[in-house]
Amino acid sequence: MNTERSSLPTPHPSNAPEGRKLGMAGAMLGAVLMLAGMQEPAFAQSDNFDSGTLSAAWTKYHFNAGLVAYTFPTVGSGKGLRFQANPFPNQAPAAAAISQATTYTDFYVSLDVVNWAVNNQALVVIARWTPGGTAGLAGATGYILNYDAAQDGVAAGDRKGGELQINTVAPGFATATKAAGEITFVPGHSYRLIFQNAGPILKGEVYDLEDLTRPLVTIYADESTFGSATYPSGQSGFLSFSRDGTTGTTDVTIDNYQAAATDPNATIAPVIAHPIPGTPAVTNRVPAARWANFHNPASGIGFTATTFGANQINASATRLYLNGVDASASLAPLPANASTATFATAAGTLQANTIYAARIEIEDTTGTQKSTNTFWFDTFSDAYVASLKTIEIEDYNYSNGVYQLDPIPVSGTNTSGLGLVKGNVALGGDDTGYCGFYGAQGVDYSKPGGAYWLELAEYRLADRVQITQGSYTGLTRDEGGDVLDDVSNTPPSRIHSTQRAKYVAAEVWEYQVKLTSPGDWMNYTRNFAAGNYHVYLRCSSFGATTVYLDQVTANAAASNQTTVRHGSFNVDNHTMRLNYKYVPLMAGSTPAVINLSGLRTLRLTLGGTPVKDERLVNLDYLMLVPTADPPTVIYPALPPTVIDNFNDGNDTSPAWVHYDPLSDPFFAISNSTFSVTGGVYHIYTPAPEITAYGPARAGSFLAGLHYTDFYVSADLVDFDDTVRQAFGLAARVGTPGMQTTTGYTFTWEPGGDTLPNTTGGDLDISVLVGELPVKQIETAPGGLHLTRGKSYRFVFMGSGTNFEGQVYELPDTANPLIRLPANDPDNTYASGLVGLVVASESSITAWGDAIFDNFLVTTGEPRLTVNKAGSSVVLTWPFIHYRLQSSPSLSSPVWTDVSTGIVNAGGGFSYTLAPTDTEFFRLVYP
Repeated sequence: MNTERSSLPTPHPSNAPEGRKLGMAGAMLGAVLMLAGMQEPAFAQSDNFDSGTLSAAWTKYHFNAGLVAYTFPTVGSGKGLRFQANPFPNQAPAAAAISQATTYTDFYVSLDVVNWAVNNQALVVIARWTPGGTAGLAGATGYILNYDAAQDGVAAGDRKGGELQINTVAPGFATATKAAGEITFVPGHSYRLIFQNAGPILKGEVYDLEDLTRPLVTIYADESTFGSATYPSGQSGFLSFSRDGTTGTTDVTIDNYQAAATDPNATIAPVIAHPIPGTPAVTNRVPAARWANFHNPASGIGFTATTFGANQINASATRLYLNGVDASASLAPLPANASTATFATAAGTLQANTIYAARIEIEDTTGTQKSTNTFWFDTFSDAYVASLKTIEIEDYNYSNGVYQLDPIPVSGTNTSGLGLVKGNVALGGDDTGYCGFYGAQGVDYSKPGGAYWLELAEYRLADRVQITQGSYTGLTRDEGGDVLDDVSNTPPSRIHSTQRAKYVAAEVWEYQVKLTSPGDWMNYTRNFAAGNYHVYLRCSSFGATTVYLDQVTANAAASNQTTVRHGSFNVDNHTMRLNYKYVPLMAGSTPAVINLSGLRTLRLTLGGTPVKDERLVNLDYLMLVPTADPPTVIYPALPPTVIDNFNDGNDTSPAWVHYDPLSDPFFAISNSTFSVTGGVYHIYTPAPEITAYGPARAGSFLAGLHYTDFYVSADLVDFDDTVRQAFGLAARVGTPGMQTTTGYTFTWEPGGDTLPNTTGGDLDISVLVGELPVKQIETAPGGLHLTRGKSYRFVFMGSGTNFEGQVYELPDTANPLIRLPANDPDNTYASGLVGLVVASESSITAWGDAIFDNFLVTTGEPRLTVNKAGSSVVLTWPFIHYRLQSSPSLSSPVWTDVSTGIVNAGGGFSYTLAPTDTEFFRLVYP
């Protein structure tokens, strides 16, 4: 049987470096590891966990058996091993580990991470590990390869993004980061972590199981530089722990563990065999790069797959999909079934100047061993791109709207490294191009937030926009880089994407804008040939976000410019910011088409959640491709539509900011609670401990998003009907805090009868000044009783000085129980945050307690209005990010997007149709 040991250590402060946040945030990570007595010989070990139990070779480590679960969920056709651990409150963090007692000097350890919670946890491969001290880890030493799922944390003030690291571990779980690569795993994919050494060089790698031809990232560390923190031998295994002190949890599923003294894939590197022996997998491919630029369509797609054994590949079962369409017929003639098979597409399969997402599916002749290979590429050419209108993202306007006309020459620092500059004459250049010309904040660009470092402003030194030549790790700053180690990428170092011919000819490396923040924007004034265009953004990312393309409609040489919105670039997670591809401009779910003519100023605006989405993308250039397609509808530049059903189990994505004015750090009072359990959002604010602070009150607002016109709704799913409290929605909220909160609220309170009552209740729309509801502005009676046990939808909307509150009894969302109009002639607040509020009605001995779900905010009521205009029917709706769909029937509906004929009608959108037949319409989001 396997050994199981648990212990509760005494907390110790972490010695982890602040920048990497690997440590345990004030609590020592401790677990009892079996101390090795006699060293066992180093032979290969493996476990696919399909038996549903751990063999006697494994030892489990945890603080308390009641806080940890080791289970064996189904993974593919077998099983994996799932670690789930809760913290020991105020004493020890969540942690769970397994290891085997075999000791290795030279080591190779690998395993698959097949599922994980995207929280502040570390997934750790351990090597040369020697347990010691209290509870096994307090004095342990060794090397670890760790993937931090949320490197910066998961609080509202933490950025998204993961990181792979190599660390040394000294007694006290004191970690020192020796190498790092910024990478964010995509949920739903499985990844293989590999940690090994070759002499003094340690190497960590990550492979996506959907591409075993080469690693996503490789980082190195040289142990000859480690000083006293050098460990010649030790055990191997896996550890999962929360990095969120003694409050966070850890949850990860692994599979296909392997440990050995040598690399079993050394002869086929960088390819690795599939971790399930005998499974066929693609071992080489054309195009070779997983994110390939300028692939020649005449080269087609070619690939070789192998089982590395006796298993035969079923050639006729092989599938190739291009942009979701089955293109397998192009693989004919097929090779014979064999353990290795080579395929190639027929001539003409690929079209020129096209973006492709490709997927290859392979299986053996039994149909039980299968694998998938995914990759992305385009068939543009350097010459074709050079013939198009392109806008380099670093070449935004300068000196209050100044611009240059095409052709704009390449400018920047020469690749010689001698500081030679093409461009601004003041920097020694020839006064052409944009290098060294400085923009005016609020006119040419806006970057009010985020960080600025001079070393990372290589193109326009005085601007806060950070621009570097490639992924750049400097001597004093590493934020502009993506891989940091002292073996393969010693600072100063650069990693470049495609270098177009015009840059090669000018001997200047291409520049990219990076370290972006939500809300950043840059203006580009250019002269456009009259016509319609599809637009593409070449960019990289290590997390999903949105970038908008706007057009300035007022004076681009002054502040307070007005804009309209052409669409959005919906950037998915490219895993690393080293992986560039073209992202099309979209209008809803269809490609956007913009009409341009003559001198126009375009604006690129960074979307996303403030703070959370900082540094997610690198921006290279815009590419405009002429098209005969008609223009798509133009939107005003408005705040986004946001939906949160809380099914993700947190209030950090989207990010919510907690309003808890009665918390007092000085007196160590943590007052209100904000919890997401079972897909609902529970806000509880207790009666105050310090009565001078006033009655209980709390709220939660969407972080960083300010709405002028607004439509907010949320479902009330439960509330405490024994307490005299008020709860509901808030909008145009400003400066939330003790005696500072302003805004408008739409709230319900139970009335003055004995509680719980069966008839009382009242709705108010109030103006807040310094947290106090100084006046009620509803213009009709607001009496309404709510019954606990029923669910209700609250709706609060406002435009200018007019407001309306509505309440529906679910599931009926068509007929409100009440419509409560209101007007604020003083127009006290023009814009602000939106969210949820809960409070004691007035008593300092009462509390507030309500549970919400299905929060929605947009900029207007998502409702279609139907009018007749002569013999035509006109549909109108507000400027909101919803799609209009139609269906010929409701009994068997087939909903399709209406992509043409929608026009900007001034105050909203309109769509006109002739009443020739029955047709049904709806608005949908997204």
